[in-house]
Amino acid sequence: MFENADWDLAPSKDNIRGIYMTGLCNGVREILNDYSEVVAALEMEILQNVYMALNNIKAEVEPFRIIFNVLLSLIEKVRYF
Repeated sequence: MFENADWDLAPSKDNIRGIYMTGLCNGVREILNDYSEVVAALEMEILQNVYMALNNIKAEVEPFRIIFNVLLSLIEKVRYF
């Protein structure tokens, strides 16, 4: 009954890389979705108020600048593995 069963349940190096890479990609996708929602909302606000101050725009997108810098650093490290 169990002759052909694969008993090697220990994760291989490739499987672990795949799991971590999938997690990283999902996290990046989530952050980019959040960012695009913020940009779309800003576009709507600007269309309603063409005199919107640049400081308001900067305040909305500034948190993403920090996140994007960290993500870029992480992606560059992962890229060479």
